[in-house]
Amino acid sequence: MNRQQLNRENCTILYDASLISTPEGKIFAPDYWQSQGALQAVSKGRGAAWFIEQEGDCWVLRHYRRGGLVARFNRDIYLGWRAGATRSLAEWNLLCWMFEQQLPVPRPVAAQACWKSSRLLGLYQAAIIVQAIPNTQNLSDYLMGQELDASGWQAIGKTIARFHQKGIYHSDLNASNILLDTQKAIYVIDFDKCQRRAAGNWQRQNIQRLKRSLDKFKQQFEGFAFSEDNWNNLVNAYKKNLSL
Repeated sequence: MNRQQLNRENCTILYDASLISTPEGKIFAPDYWQSQGALQAVSKGRGAAWFIEQEGDCWVLRHYRRGGLVARFNRDIYLGWRAGATRSLAEWNLLCWMFEQQLPVPRPVAAQACWKSSRLLGLYQAAIIVQAIPNTQNLSDYLMGQELDASGWQAIGKTIARFHQKGIYHSDLNASNILLDTQKAIYVIDFDKCQRRAAGNWQRQNIQRLKRSLDKFKQQFEGFAFSEDNWNNLVNAYKKNLSL
């Protein structure tokens, strides 16, 4: 990777110069990509992520959006003064580190934080672009239509152990943020509000969060292919590989 930083007016942009030339703020605007005929589709969720076809590659553009009750009166404005602590630039830096550590994450392309009016106010909006991981679907969708064999569950457990060995705390480890490709290789996505930590109780909490997510899907959707045997395969592989 060739990490670069660009400061323009009230915006800071981080980008990989080996993937993109000097970027302009318009690359974070869906309307720009639509005008180029490159906007493919909108992802599921809060409607703030778009797939972009770019010179034979596929990127994911995501705008950071508020959730819960706050979103009723504040859709996408955050508070912060230091560029490196903004949601988008912090996630981009973490993704860069993980990608260089050869962890199975999307390759970061660029990220932007733009302050409204003046940085002194600390009010900013954020966006990030990453490479899409081809031929994948998330675990929750996969289990809607078919079972995952024991080796697949073990692969998930082993992959989570790799992240925990590197001290990666995932703030929202759930069945929708785990991807499988056609060869059953496992990837993890969406590292907003995530960070590196020393080993601790958060590792167990991460695993429990994933279990709650899988249980919730099973309760909501008849035929969702998840069982205690599946979970035991995941946990046993996680424990075995965490201690390696």
